Amino acid sequence: MNWFCLSSFDPVTSAALLRQAGYVAYCPQARVTVWKGRKTAAKPVERTVPLWHGYLFVHCEAQHLGAALALGANGCDFLRYTDATGSRGPLRLPEADLVGVVVNELFGGLDFREKVKVAYSPAVGDRIRVISGMWADHFGRITAVKGGKSKLDLERGGKMTAKVSVLEAA
Repeated sequence: MNWFCLSSFDPVTSAALLRQAGYVAYCPQARVTVWKGRKTAAKPVERTVPLWHGYLFVHCEAQHLGAALALGANGCDFLRYTDATGSRGPLRLPEADLVGVVVNELFGGLDFREKVKVAYSPAVGDRIRVISGMWADHFGRITAVKGGKSKLDLERGGKMTAKVSVLEAA
């Protein structure tokens, strides 16, 4: 038995139909973040989508591949390749080719959700580190905060004003 690569308009539904019919079908899926709504009021929505859009894998004998195609959703067909003799056939994959993908999916390696960084909200007296600009990697204490700027007393001596976006808690 070999793995064969199938193309489908809806690989998730095709894989479910093939599994109901007794085939071993696999459609690797990734977790992603999609932003929904208008630009100013967009909210992140987490979704699960096929890793390779339009493709799924079926584990069966070559003679049973036609039955698998009949069970798949509309628009389902196997990927074809041309060998050295010029004959075209279904794309057959070695057993071990999908192991890495399966392991990554099981242990969260296909998690592509955006990690939203929480904005730093400074308070007077906080010890901070400047993370960018000419004063990067300098430490100091906040003496005042107004709007998006803060006044700092640097530990190496001196005073400065910096945007809150270039500060992090130390």
